[in-house]
Amino acid sequence: MPTRITRRRNWSSHAGFMLVLLLLVARSMAIWFQAESLQKDPDLYRTIARSLRTGAEYARPDDAGVFWPTAFRPPLYPVLLAATSLSPEIPARNIAFLHIMIGAASAYAVTRLGRAWGLGWRADLAAGLLAVDPLLLLQSVQVMTEPLAALLTIFALIQWAKWRTTPTRHSAALAGIIAGLAILCRPTFLPWVLAAPTITVIRRWRTIPWAHAVCFLAAAGITLAPWAVRNRLQFDTWIVTTTHGGYTLLLGNNDSFYDALLPPPTRAPSRVSQDEATRPWSAEPLQATIDDALARNEWNLVRDEKQLDAELARAAWHTIRERPAAFVAACVYRVGQFWSPWGHAVDEESTLRHNARRLSAVWYTALLIVFGWSLWTNRRRIASTALADGVVLVLVFTAVHAIYWSNPRMRAPVMPVVYLIATLPLRPRETP
Repeated sequence: MPTRITRRRNWSSHAGFMLVLLLLVARSMAIWFQAESLQKDPDLYRTIARSLRTGAEYARPDDAGVFWPTAFRPPLYPVLLAATSLSPEIPARNIAFLHIMIGAASAYAVTRLGRAWGLGWRADLAAGLLAVDPLLLLQSVQVMTEPLAALLTIFALIQWAKWRTTPTRHSAALAGIIAGLAILCRPTFLPWVLAAPTITVIRRWRTIPWAHAVCFLAAAGITLAPWAVRNRLQFDTWIVTTTHGGYTLLLGNNDSFYDALLPPPTRAPSRVSQDEATRPWSAEPLQATIDDALARNEWNLVRDEKQLDAELARAAWHTIRERPAAFVAACVYRVGQFWSPWGHAVDEESTLRHNARRLSAVWYTALLIVFGWSLWTNRRRIASTALADGVVLVLVFTAVHAIYWSNPRMRAPVMPVVYLIATLPLRPRETP
């Protein structure tokens, strides 16, 4: 009998590996054959990487083509693009190959994390689902940070699980280094890095001393230090994250956006389609605010990005203080957008993209229902195990994007946790 069970487990393990491999091949082909889309650079990551690759500074150009030192984007992804490129031009095929490697590493790491969380074969299922996740697949054919952020999420939680299992200062410091790298990829990780060690030590005060939390935070701080010091030298102020936060905060907290959510009572509600409901407001009115700040202060959009960032943040907080009820409504809306199964419609959308969004909505509707059900039915197990660390990360990301601008793309870094927890209702294999 034990031999039969062992054979069944081995077959299941091989089948799971083959499934993940098959899905990874499909994902890789999708990325490779859409590599031309990686020529676009909407967030300037590739432009910054080119500046680094040609021996210049971490810089971006203004409208006149003059490059200025920047902290507008977090540094890890552009540095990785520059370091792995075979050409200063950062060819699209190089980026495609890098994203394929990130996807493969993510699938493998999810199986490691799932087994560290005691999920057994279900970790393979989560890895397979993650390999074809619509959000991560879409971002893998764009020059975006989401695939790398998802990989760092998994690495951070793996090391976090090791820290819980064998609490040592070394394991805490290694977890801090990975967490610091995650912040350098997406600043949204920063609140989690500050909150998670405190929560962990309080929950496990008998086995994890406060000195370990200090080691974790110190290692994260040391990892961030080169970026912060560089920004201090360039901008004469300490910038640990980016100079993009003010814009992102104002994007979701301005009068035009609030008016779109809460129209004046005299205006009759309009009937909108599902596609229109996913984009009730255009950011065009916000550009007038930016242009006004630039003209009034005689600033250059790129050269004076630090000052502009602070100005936009002040404007956002002013709006929040003046309209608290609208702010609460906006927070509810942003949480809804963060977890919405619907991707955003775009102008002149092709039939293929429209149908892909509909299929993606079906996928995420089913996934999020299972995820929510699993959270509730397994709440006691989650609360008492390392699974809680993943849930804390999900809650932190949700909270941050309740205040800052939000859309479904923002949840991509926490999707590994979603898939792993969604597999919990499945029964584990019998063991000998």
